[in-house]
Amino acid sequence: MQLGRILLWLLVIGLGVEIGAGLFEARVLVPLWSASPPTSLINYNLQAMQPHPGPSFWMISTPLVGLLGVANLVAAWRNRDPMRRWWLTGAVLTVAVVVATFVYFVPVLLGFEHLREGGSADTASRVHQWVTLNWIRAVIYVAAWLCLLRAFSGGTRVTAMERPMASAD
Repeated sequence: MQLGRILLWLLVIGLGVEIGAGLFEARVLVPLWSASPPTSLINYNLQAMQPHPGPSFWMISTPLVGLLGVANLVAAWRNRDPMRRWWLTGAVLTVAVVVATFVYFVPVLLGFEHLREGGSADTASRVHQWVTLNWIRAVIYVAAWLCLLRAFSGGTRVTAMERPMASAD
């Protein structure tokens, strides 16, 4: 198996895991602090025990997916397969989402985590904007994953030796 094919396979798996975790977080955890900001955000932050997957999951998986995305960009760029466009598109979308995650989503979320009282007048609008953009990020991640799956499925060539024999019926 070629290195590019292995990288593509690893990125498809990594994105699949991140998409599943992201959708779980968006549907189950985010509403706990974003339901009616700033009150819900403050109450969430003041809890003694709260789910916080950032350090244990996202700090490992997102940089790993980003590195795999960059490696896949290089591999796809050098590849001349007919599915190259799908592969490049998926890799570009993946890297773009990872960059957006570290440039926007993480810093804003860290700011939300430190809110313990009050909150400014625009806290509610910032929370709603983050939640809306988070759903857009999820859609782009799914689009990247689908492009990579297309590249993965279309990259397999069946030779005459591998084709199943037609029955004589």
